[in-house]
Amino acid sequence: MKKKIIIIDDDDAVCTFLVDLLSQEYSVTTFTNPRKAVEFLDVESFDAVLLDIRMPEMTGEEVLTVIREKNDMLPVIMVTAIDDLKTAVRCIKAGASEYLTKPFHIDEIRHTIKQSIRVVDLENQLDYYKSVSAIVKQMDKFETESPVMREILELVERVAKQNVSVLLTGESGVGKEVIANYIHNISPRSGQPFIAIDCGAIPPTLIQSELFGYEKGAFTGASQTKKGKLELANNGTLFLDEINNMDFESQAKFLRFIQNRKIERLGGTASIDIDVRLIVASNKDLQIEVENKNFREDLYYRINVIPIVIPPLRKRVEDIKFLATRFLNNSNKRNSKKIQGLF
Repeated sequence: MKKKIIIIDDDDAVCTFLVDLLSQEYSVTTFTNPRKAVEFLDVESFDAVLLDIRMPEMTGEEVLTVIREKNDMLPVIMVTAIDDLKTAVRCIKAGASEYLTKPFHIDEIRHTIKQSIRVVDLENQLDYYKSVSAIVKQMDKFETESPVMREILELVERVAKQNVSVLLTGESGVGKEVIANYIHNISPRSGQPFIAIDCGAIPPTLIQSELFGYEKGAFTGASQTKKGKLELANNGTLFLDEINNMDFESQAKFLRFIQNRKIERLGGTASIDIDVRLIVASNKDLQIEVENKNFREDLYYRINVIPIVIPPLRKRVEDIKFLATRFLNNSNKRNSKKIQGLF
């Protein structure tokens, strides 16, 4: 979907010019009346605002103040025909993202809008991962009404203190990575790296280089030495998600690592000692995969030291209200909203 931009400028010609310039890349809405624009912002969300400073009825600075009272994340790019440093500084201090002067430079407008939206997108992603991290770190206080989840959390807390491999199984989306991260965070390795790799998202031809790394010149395009995920996770935890997607050759090499706790980078000869705690996950029953000859039996028994099955939400409906409320609160913080509840 296209990002949405609102243009607030009392000059029809400027609005028309900006619509022609930006409409291929963005969904553009224009207002020549700033008061109507402010009212519209109450009922419609946008990804960026282009705001003229000198307008009748309300100045751009007044509109900026109103916007910032309601949403401190929305990028607001001030535009004016007057190159006034004091006004520019005042607008930036009031929360404007950027300040542009007319006549417009086309490339400058496009770049400014793109970068302003990108910054907010990155901040939202950071806030999301911080919220996920906070949930993970507080899971020892997880308020579950589900007897099944209580038992799982008790088992997880016991297992975390032991340096044994854990196999997490469950449908996609049940929270296997959250549980894996939690095990790491309350384990003796919590101060060391937690490295995750999704075996289902990496082509079979690349999985070994991702796991073991490679030396410069090991293959075409290997212009420099690169550490693999195992080496990056040294002394910490390696989480292999959807291990059922790993090809047989990679399974054999990974099994050899588990047995020896040593690796060699692709194209290298040096043996590197690796000390990691292994947590693996699968959205398929690996026992059945073994029986169907889709997964190595010897590797299965190596990783299946502590099996934990994570149930889907439909089998622990007692937690729906709790989780929905937590997600709503996190969404309110990220989007500067004050939605009170869902129930």
